[in-house]
Amino acid sequence: MPTTPNNSNRTSTGSAKSTTSVTQLQGGWKEVKDEVTGDCYYYLGGDVRWDKPVEAVGGGGAQEVYDSPYKSPYKYDNDDYDDNDDYDDYDDNLGSGLGGAVPEPPPMTPQQETRLGLGGMEDEEEEEEEDVPISYLVETMNDLENHWESVKKYTEDREKGRRKLVLQQRRLQKIEMEEKENELLMKKAEEEKKRGVKRAAQIAAARRLKEKEEKERGLREEEEKERRKAKIEEREKERERLEEVKRARERKAKERELEEGKKAEREAVYRERERLRVEKEKLEKEERREKLKQKEKLSRAASPKRERGELPPQPERSASPKPGLKKAASVVVAAKAVARSSSTVAVANKRGVSRPSKVGAAHTPTSSRHHGHRHGHGHHSQDPPTPEKKVKPEKEKEKEKEKAPKKEEKKEETITNPFAHLF
Repeated sequence: MPTTPNNSNRTSTGSAKSTTSVTQLQGGWKEVKDEVTGDCYYYLGGDVRWDKPVEAVGGGGAQEVYDSPYKSPYKYDNDDYDDNDDYDDYDDNLGSGLGGAVPEPPPMTPQQETRLGLGGMEDEEEEEEEDVPISYLVETMNDLENHWESVKKYTEDREKGRRKLVLQQRRLQKIEMEEKENELLMKKAEEEKKRGVKRAAQIAAARRLKEKEEKERGLREEEEKERRKAKIEEREKERERLEEVKRARERKAKERELEEGKKAEREAVYRERERLRVEKEKLEKEERREKLKQKEKLSRAASPKRERGELPPQPERSASPKPGLKKAASVVVAAKAVARSSSTVAVANKRGVSRPSKVGAAHTPTSSRHHGHRHGHGHHSQDPPTPEKKVKPEKEKEKEKEKAPKKEEKKEETITNPFAHLF
């Protein structure tokens, strides 16, 4: 039987009849399908024979021709189709197994073979032509008719057996086709199942990968939150530290301002004291100057009278001064000490030097002046230097030595600064 070609990748080539369709298959095969009965015929190459479709049946150029609609096979070895071709190459036992053997035609007798000219052909040249009687011809015609009847009956029986066989073969073919289709369906189902399993595995793997990525993303987000929180805490700590530093600086600035204010107040007090001291010194100098002027006037007025004897001689001064003079001298010396201490503090503030703990330690008498003897009396006295330390001419120094009262100079040697504890 012919093998069924692969039916995949079909391309329809149109239809030559209204009830049939032709589909081009792989390898040059064509499929002819009857839309009414559903029968399919296959052939390879050549023109379509609608009454008897053609199909290749192997090598050697042999083909089968099927009688529609029973697909009755006729084999022939050439391309010229002939309906009257005999069945010599077909199996004589084709009908066996289909309900009994097909009866063979009766053998011909030698007389029939001789009458039909099928007997042994002897030397025809030696035989002489004989006149054949009419009875012999009639008998021969009857024998031929009988023979052809037997051949016809044999042919009909053989055709019936062949058709039964064809029907059986068609049933087997159909079963095989169904089995193949079932196998194809099973394979397809298995492939679909494999693809489904593979797809399910891929989906599961994708789901696991997605869950893993989501978990990792969640961990990264948590880490990022912790990092941001730590940064915020660090910024808060840094801001608090800066605020603390700022407060400390402000506190130090306020303390510095207070110190500067106190220092300015002290400097103002020192400046005021210095001003008062300077004014006091000026007043004292003016008073001394006035006293000296008065004394000079009195001495000038009294000296001529004393020389003329009009005034009594001046009595000698004792070593110890009178109590009233002693008290006045102590007051003057204390005032001078206060003025001297104020000037020392002012000079130290101007130069940026801290004020001393004791005024008396900063200013000590360093020079001693030798006064001349007046009326036979002489003594040494120490006078503290003035803050300005002006250098006076020699004539002024001599005049001051003469005019300065001796008792006051002597008293200045023993008096200390009573206001030193205030500074």
